[in-house]
Amino acid sequence: MLKPIRLIKRSKLATAALLANGILASGTIITSVAIMASSAVQANEITQTQQLFERQIQALMTSDYQQFTDQTTPEFKKALAESRFNMLTKIYGKKLTGGYQVEYQGVTEQKGYDVYSWKVSYFQGGASNQYRMVLEGETLAGFWIQ
Repeated sequence: MLKPIRLIKRSKLATAALLANGILASGTIITSVAIMASSAVQANEITQTQQLFERQIQALMTSDYQQFTDQTTPEFKKALAESRFNMLTKIYGKKLTGGYQVEYQGVTEQKGYDVYSWKVSYFQGGASNQYRMVLEGETLAGFWIQ
């Protein structure tokens, strides 16, 4: 049984304080993973998926279309025009940059694809969105924000 994965993005000031105190080696995301998996393979799959999700979040925050699409299927990349991606980053990139908390919701299988879900709560504005990432093997085949 899997337990939620929680991420907390700290402010730059808080991160600097953690770095100064030697608590955080590098980066601005502190990850606390609580996984109770029946095998090491499941835990590894969740970790790889979580890393891909974090990479996609970073791409949204920095408006990096190349980074966002470099691990996607050709069909997904073709469907996501750079102009549409830029529109998404204007909306969600700003929210994410203000700080956020992520709660892993789980994974389901739909039509042969693995669909991973996270609830992302933003520190500024108090709102949240559901993020879904669809994988075909280890390749990103879809990404939705609701």
